[in-house]
Amino acid sequence: MSEFTKGKWRRCKKYGFPEIIDESCRSIAHLNAIYFTREEAKANARLIAEAPVMYDLLNKAFHILGKNTANDGICQEIDECLSRVDGAPVKSEKGE
Repeated sequence: MSEFTKGKWRRCKKYGFPEIIDESCRSIAHLNAIYFTREEAKANARLIAEAPVMYDLLNKAFHILGKNTANDGICQEIDECLSRVDGAPVKSEKGE
């Protein structure tokens, strides 16, 4: 499993732009409106805040779907996505 900061992440507004913090109020990401429109910054904040939940759901889906060989294609895609998050090599990208 990936070594990202555990616990629920949440959005907060600090210094006028979205920030993602963990349960201990440590910053995960600053989404400065200088680089994004206000709507992009809000959307990015929502996506980042839900990343740990999505990671867990993909992991569960991988194990459930993997029990049926008809799902090999989607299972490979999920496995590659989780591997990228974990910083592990992705078979289809070796040598690139």
